[in-house]
Amino acid sequence: MRDSFGRFVKGFKHSEESRRKISASLIGNTRSVGRSMSIPEGIREKIRMKLMGHPVSEESRRKMRKSHLGKRNTKSQNELISKALVGNKRAKGIRHTDEWKAEQSKRSKGNKYRLGKRPTFATARFSDKHGHLIRSTWEDRLFGFLILNGVVYKYEPEKFEVFPGGIKKNYWPDARIEGTNIYLECKGWFDKESIEKMSEFRKSYPRFRLFCVAGRRSVLNYECFDEVFMIEDLEDGRLLDRLKKEQRGVA
Repeated sequence: MRDSFGRFVKGFKHSEESRRKISASLIGNTRSVGRSMSIPEGIREKIRMKLMGHPVSEESRRKMRKSHLGKRNTKSQNELISKALVGNKRAKGIRHTDEWKAEQSKRSKGNKYRLGKRPTFATARFSDKHGHLIRSTWEDRLFGFLILNGVVYKYEPEKFEVFPGGIKKNYWPDARIEGTNIYLECKGWFDKESIEKMSEFRKSYPRFRLFCVAGRRSVLNYECFDEVFMIEDLEDGRLLDRLKKEQRGVA
């Protein structure tokens, strides 16, 4: 909309009737097709810089979320997004507010697929047989064996704060045997961070004992566990006798 001097009127909004008339008049107008593609890159960059940091209303955010619901970006779109974020300091080190964290916690409450910690492997799945998440075939075998033999446990019951190298980190043991001070860790491959967290756990919480049920014999070389049992030797009864003896002793 222009005023009497031919200048555009800022903030003017067309009525729905005007919008329909404009749309109808542009039907078949080849000059209006793909007009956005003809904008020079220099002008595009100016528009991007001007809009950077522009506040977006909650209503607009809601509409954008709704329009993108269930859609997936194409490979070319992801490449463009990645390219646009190069050098963008605002895209690095983002810290969510306490309000945002509380909202996410509220949304995930009661979701059985997020019991305990967030799945760290693509193979994580909820097992109806076990009643909790299973992150590997070794865990499937171990906890199935415990259930079959009547050993009561809690899967990922709590997290512990540890400080390897003075840096705060969270450690979630895989399970705790009910009626004992024993935590179980089912492991195969180890990385440096895992070893540091488990070693620090033993130092910081000496009243608990950490047993490892290992999928690979290389675990026997680590000293971050009180005792180590092999997953392939479950049927020999050594782990089962040890756990039941501890349960009877504490009780």
